[in-house]
Amino acid sequence: MPLDLEDLAMQVALRIYSVLGGKNEKVKADAFVRRAKELPSIVKQVGLSQSVAFYLSKISKHREYEDIFRVISEACSDKSCVNSLREDSEGEGKGYTTLLATLAYAIENIAKEAKLDNCINLSSVKFVAECMLTLKKRKLLISVESQLTPYLITIKRMFEALFST
Repeated sequence: MPLDLEDLAMQVALRIYSVLGGKNEKVKADAFVRRAKELPSIVKQVGLSQSVAFYLSKISKHREYEDIFRVISEACSDKSCVNSLREDSEGEGKGYTTLLATLAYAIENIAKEAKLDNCINLSSVKFVAECMLTLKKRKLLISVESQLTPYLITIKRMFEALFST
């Protein structure tokens, strides 16, 4: 069965919402909504690799990215991972790490289906950068970017619905 990236986006958004306590309390994550709104436009304007490079440049704590990626991929639900996600949810200059992790998770899933070995583990910022290089060398950036469009739009809509105040 082919990968349904819209379903994947809904699952990711709901997982983040749930981990942040959305079932029991109102979750405020303005930073996620801001970044989710801008990411599809940035990818369309400058392309996938430049967008990823920009988001990578905004990450100051690599460990925070790793924690958030682990939450998204359901590999971690302990307090430190959840705290990293919560810390990235509000404030000026926040949200980049979480949106990059959601994007990387989608790319990882595309790569698994396409058997692109250099992109099937994007749990660190180094692996994300290496994956972009692989996609560029294999001339797959445009193909992956077009596959990501419905994912990015769905993430945007889901974040708006779940996290807007």
